[in-house]
Amino acid sequence: MIITEFARSSLESEESFTNLLAEIKQITDFNNINYDLYFNIANTYQLPIHFAYLIIYNLKNNKKLTLKDLSSVSFYAICRDVLTPYKNKAFTFRKQFNLKYPYLKNTDERLEWYLKYENGLSLINKIGILEAETSFNSMGIGRTRFEQAIQRINIEATHEEIEKRRLRESDGEWPTAVASFVSKERGDLTAAELFAIGDALAEETKTTIKMAVFSYLLSRMGKIEVYFLASQINRFHDHVSRTSSLIRAFSKAFNLEYKMLERLISMHSFSDIAKLVEEGKVLEQFERIIPFRPFKPMLAEKWPHKQQKGQFPVFSEAKYDGVRLLVHKLGNKVICYGRRRKEYTYKFPIITKLANVIPAYSVIFDGEITAQQWTVEGPRYLNVYELHEAVKHGMNNILPIYVVFDILFLNGVELVQLPFEKRRKIRNQLLTIIKQRGPIQGLELREVQSVEIKNQHQLISVYNNYIDTKHEGAIVKDPKGLYELGKRSKFWYKLKPKETLDVTITGVIPLQEQGSMRVWGLRYAVKRGGVFVNLGMIRGLDLRAGTRLAELLISGGLISPDSKLEDLTPDIESRGRFTQVKESWGFRTIPQIVITIDSLGIVRQEDKFSLRNARFLYIREDMDVDDISDWNDVYQYYMKANT
Repeated sequence: MIITEFARSSLESEESFTNLLAEIKQITDFNNINYDLYFNIANTYQLPIHFAYLIIYNLKNNKKLTLKDLSSVSFYAICRDVLTPYKNKAFTFRKQFNLKYPYLKNTDERLEWYLKYENGLSLINKIGILEAETSFNSMGIGRTRFEQAIQRINIEATHEEIEKRRLRESDGEWPTAVASFVSKERGDLTAAELFAIGDALAEETKTTIKMAVFSYLLSRMGKIEVYFLASQINRFHDHVSRTSSLIRAFSKAFNLEYKMLERLISMHSFSDIAKLVEEGKVLEQFERIIPFRPFKPMLAEKWPHKQQKGQFPVFSEAKYDGVRLLVHKLGNKVICYGRRRKEYTYKFPIITKLANVIPAYSVIFDGEITAQQWTVEGPRYLNVYELHEAVKHGMNNILPIYVVFDILFLNGVELVQLPFEKRRKIRNQLLTIIKQRGPIQGLELREVQSVEIKNQHQLISVYNNYIDTKHEGAIVKDPKGLYELGKRSKFWYKLKPKETLDVTITGVIPLQEQGSMRVWGLRYAVKRGGVFVNLGMIRGLDLRAGTRLAELLISGGLISPDSKLEDLTPDIESRGRFTQVKESWGFRTIPQIVITIDSLGIVRQEDKFSLRNARFLYIREDMDVDDISDWNDVYQYYMKANT
């Protein structure tokens, strides 16, 4: 334990530590805890400040604390031997931190060893470290406060300097840039004490105390530990999380069936599953589908470009641009959940009216909630973002519509193992009975439009009909397909229209690697009345496209030599939810390069537009900037997408 380096020799045993706790408890006024108290305790008993804080926290909350609770493998060892290979960061750390570690046979075996090895951590903490499900995710410290804490250690770590290193030296990774300001190679904190402190800080209400303790923790860490703590707090490493490897290792380590574990993960967090295993619970009872046990729904794959043998017959169903909603009913109670298992009944309380019309004691529907609004041109479907705005304003003057496209549970029986054609038949029978009971005040319950398709020509015809009737596209379903919880399944395919815009680049977020530059992100614009109007930003360009754009920028002299790093977002026309990106610092460019982009949708606010998840497609080196899309093209793009 590190406390033996600082504390008195009397802390070498549990008995002397218990006596110390009793002494501190006797002299402490727990009704008057302030910043100075922790330092007084630390100085009096020669304790590190984070340890003094932990003692006061546990005494105040009547929680038991022992030296054994804080004894574990070091956090450095966890980062080096477990997190680095698990997150596939070997190259990054060899380059950035000169980190070397022993040869790894494969990630699965190393994870299995980590899960079974007695290193002083509970199974819950082991999983939490891997999956970013620790108390550091909820302690109220984000990027800004993390940077402020780093600056207390290294005064040069200003936000502007961190951004420069992120763009020029760190391959766009904020955690890597932050860690580069740490001079220490390795820290001396144990993983157990780090996460014990995290639990305490998550409940701390005084920001000054929280920041002081957190800054001290960072001062005791090395580069790699700071990197992974930054990743924990902002969940950046979720994007490279190799969950399939963890499932395989977990199933082998505890002799669990892989498919059962996969199903459990659709219903529970991995940390919750670890707790069940640690407590010796029978997992089978927690994998059953029952009302009010939320689970992640099945998702559709993109339609394959090449027609597969035996692809038809299939069922084609209308795709709505709404909010995914799973409705659970048990007795007279109805609760609805979103696609991430979050309860949405508070957002859509109108759904509870289904309790009185569904002729079944228990049922689980999978569907989509959308809404219609009446205009001078007739009824119009709201898109998902307009629906969210309507929810904020009480759903006034619109008709909510719940569209049912699957039934997964009925009167105590799971239906997910039935082929879709049988579930479709049950769905139709139940909804027909409900429809015969008459309309529901303030809500329309609708069965999704569904057509049996025999060939591709018929599919195209039905798909075009869906588009003409203001739907988002089509979902193509395998008649024999099962319902796979929490998976993007090949039993369902989605078809959506694809519209594009030709835009010019007015700003770039560059990366510098080994003396060369590539473009990682960009700001794009269209023309309106001869003036360039910035619509939004795109980030995460691949190496090939980013390198070519950098070559064009440099050869064309499109970035001024005295150009300064700045935030590119203030000049964006509509700074809506889809233009707000965290990585937004870059350089202005002369608008000359043309690229083609598409998006998942477009939102209009008065005379301003904002693209939803705009995506770079390709560079148009054959096109002049005078020929890019203008404001009328953007309006037509909007009309095609939303009318």
